[in-house]
Amino acid sequence: MTIYDVMLFPTSQGNQLAFKADIYNANNSELSFNYYWLRVLTKQGTRHNVNLVNNEQGTVVPPRTTKTFIFTSMVDDELKLSDISLQVIRWNFSMPNYEQSLGTMSISEAYNPSVPWQIGKEIVIANSPVLFTGERYQVGSLGENYDVKIELNAFNKGKFTVQVPNYSYYIQTEDALVYPVTQNGEDVKVLPNGDSRISLQSTIPKTVDLTKLKLVVVQNFEQHQVPQMMINLPEESSAVEEVYDEYEYDTVDGTYTIIIKNLQRLPNNETDIISVELELANKLNEHALPNMDLVASIEMDNIALEPSEIEGVRLDNNLNIKKGNSITYVFNAEIPYNFEFEQMRFNLSEKRGESSYAIATFTNDVSKFKLDKVSAIKTDTIGKRSTVYILKSNVYEGKETDIIYAAVLMTNNEPRFVTLEQLVAFYKINGEMYFPAEIPDNKVLTMPSGQALIPIYTKIPKGFEIHDLELVLGTQLTDTEYYKQAYVLDVPQPIEDVKEEFTDVKIGNYTVTLEDVKLYMNGGSGELRFKYELSKESYQHELAEHKLRITIVSGDKRYSHDITPGEDLTVDGMYFEMPVSGADLDKNLQRHGYHIEALDVFDDGEKLLVQTKKTYSWFSDTPPQFQ
Repeated sequence: MTIYDVMLFPTSQGNQLAFKADIYNANNSELSFNYYWLRVLTKQGTRHNVNLVNNEQGTVVPPRTTKTFIFTSMVDDELKLSDISLQVIRWNFSMPNYEQSLGTMSISEAYNPSVPWQIGKEIVIANSPVLFTGERYQVGSLGENYDVKIELNAFNKGKFTVQVPNYSYYIQTEDALVYPVTQNGEDVKVLPNGDSRISLQSTIPKTVDLTKLKLVVVQNFEQHQVPQMMINLPEESSAVEEVYDEYEYDTVDGTYTIIIKNLQRLPNNETDIISVELELANKLNEHALPNMDLVASIEMDNIALEPSEIEGVRLDNNLNIKKGNSITYVFNAEIPYNFEFEQMRFNLSEKRGESSYAIATFTNDVSKFKLDKVSAIKTDTIGKRSTVYILKSNVYEGKETDIIYAAVLMTNNEPRFVTLEQLVAFYKINGEMYFPAEIPDNKVLTMPSGQALIPIYTKIPKGFEIHDLELVLGTQLTDTEYYKQAYVLDVPQPIEDVKEEFTDVKIGNYTVTLEDVKLYMNGGSGELRFKYELSKESYQHELAEHKLRITIVSGDKRYSHDITPGEDLTVDGMYFEMPVSGADLDKNLQRHGYHIEALDVFDDGEKLLVQTKKTYSWFSDTPPQFQ
């Protein structure tokens, strides 16, 4: 007889002792255990009867085999295992009380039925040995309680597939308080030489000492609860250290594949944005996976960034993650723009209610942070996909500052009407200086393949020399001040040619040609009359407002009038009369003559497009006509 798995476990009926006895029949004939029994003795002098809880197997032990008998006994609450002895009895009618004592087994002070977390314990299930070890232990805060998440790994060392029994699980404290644990998911089957995970969850008060807990695995035999394993829980939550960019996260719902898709350091005025783009993929399951809430913390060279818990912003509108698909999350934090670092640690966790459960830590060095240079951007946010590229650029001169300008075309690549993502940009000048760009609200509802013409501009000191010009362009992260998925675009050189005639003059997305331009004077004011042809490159949304400025230049005097294409000049129009007025207009014209300029006006800047030859009457070498 071998006695083992001796454990005390508190139940609603009292303090229960449970143990197992293996009976080996060395004879060539059957052995009936009915002739034998056990009794519990204590150092305090008490005697306790035992109950055989697995009597459905019968009490006959075949020759040369072993049979396991499981016993329980109710004992005093104050008893410890070292207070207990087990007496083996043979029924003998020739002895007083018909009992013959075959021996007594005492339990030493050193005996501890609990097993270490990582070593675990082997439990025989349906004649197959299954090794249970601790896999993951997470403790989160949930109001006045702790939310505890436990994962066990079951490894089948046997020859046949086994189903883990419908165990009950409990967390037991050092002072024998017991808290129920719930198993997540369905029954667990373990293939031969295979592993399966058992996911558990419990809630315990914050008054409990987390450093001295154990998980008790209990098998139920009708009204009896028999502990099969007591495993010590770690003193601290466990997390996986992962140095690669991909990690498989096992849950009760299935296995998620986590991929670090992109690491970027983005300019942001006085700070830089550390942006981590993460993909949550369903690669290994035959069914869809539910979405999850993710949070993270970021460390740079062991310096923790604020906030300490960064919420992952999910970019996609999918209700779940279908097989073969993925969704994208972005995590942003700020650092001083002049802060240099060598290594980043990205600590990823799953958020459930108020609790967070560590998933993995991704470690990357500074070389992984990059901004790719492209000729066109293809945004890949599901439900918001688009293409963005620079159509043209210009430099507009102002009185105190100049304006760097790029016209950007954004195309909806979705098969439905969608609201475009807001663009965010910085101009990178001469390789090291960043100027924040102004962009109007471009979150406009756009038809499939519809396009929005969007101005992106910034102001620089007047006369500032530019040797190299790039645009760092991304999309706004929901309604925050952050942006994401940025790329670098080369800004094309603006066209600097100044025409002498009003032929095919480009004003925004309009092209205008003026003919028969004549200046008529009447007293101190004048009127410029001309025929025109106006054409337009049409887009669903045109967010840039340009004006055509016609200026009469006479000596050092300029007489200007702004015309709005599409309003003052129309595509089906032919003739326009423009008022000209100003101090000493007629005297200056007669004294200095004049020439005419056409300028593209944007914001408070202008760009010279046409400058006619100086003449009294540019179109016919005759002076202006006075009426």
